[in-house]
Amino acid sequence: MSDSRLAEVAVAALHEWDPGELWPLITAELLRGCGGELLIHKTQEWTEESGVLCPWAREGTQEDIRLEPSTERLIRTGHPFISPSQTPNAHRPVTAARLVGERSWRGGEAAHLLHTSLGTRHVLGLPLPGSARPLRGALVYRPREDFTDAHLDFALRAQPLLSGIHRQSEILSGWHAGLHPAGSGTDLAAAYRLTPRETAVLALLADTLTAPAIARRLRVSVRTVHKHLENIYRKLGTQDRLATVLKAQRSGLLPAARSGRG
Repeated sequence: MSDSRLAEVAVAALHEWDPGELWPLITAELLRGCGGELLIHKTQEWTEESGVLCPWAREGTQEDIRLEPSTERLIRTGHPFISPSQTPNAHRPVTAARLVGERSWRGGEAAHLLHTSLGTRHVLGLPLPGSARPLRGALVYRPREDFTDAHLDFALRAQPLLSGIHRQSEILSGWHAGLHPAGSGTDLAAAYRLTPRETAVLALLADTLTAPAIARRLRVSVRTVHKHLENIYRKLGTQDRLATVLKAQRSGLLPAARSGRG
């Protein structure tokens, strides 16, 4: 899978308003580029007993798979991708077999459970940068041979895109949830010709984040953030942070409850 295709997905993600539609974009590319058959996004903090497992198939559909409790616990804890501090280059993509050893993995209970429940034998852990234990990111599964060096190289190149989509999804989800009536935000933003990315920056601006802090949150340059801010000010007809947040609140682009923090 070429870098140009990843760039196309990144552009599509920046123009997508619905957080629920962001994950299918990256899921299809991860499965193709990594040679996987199933993928599970692990973007929330799970425990052994809680956490929704929604496997995605290579065809871009969610699979309704019934898992044994032992397999569910295995996946939720991220085994064997337990603690980043346990391994060098801990936040790089790695397969279970390479992490614990091919023989140990093939003969272990975890591989047996995955084969019985999912029909797979190998799993690739693709962590979100900066994630702590247990692993957060994506788990990619394939049935027979382990993932190749080329698959791992692709996963490494796709990792920043996975992180960016995760952050964009979180911000837009929070923005949508805070507006009333539900679903009004997209139409209002469109009326001001704001893009989804500019709207995400506006939401972070209302959280009193500085431009450098917004850049760190979105993993972009400060210069890029300033460009987004210039566009937001121009489109809303404002000149500074406070006036922008207040106008966005009055117009319904931001929840009024945030007014005390601007």
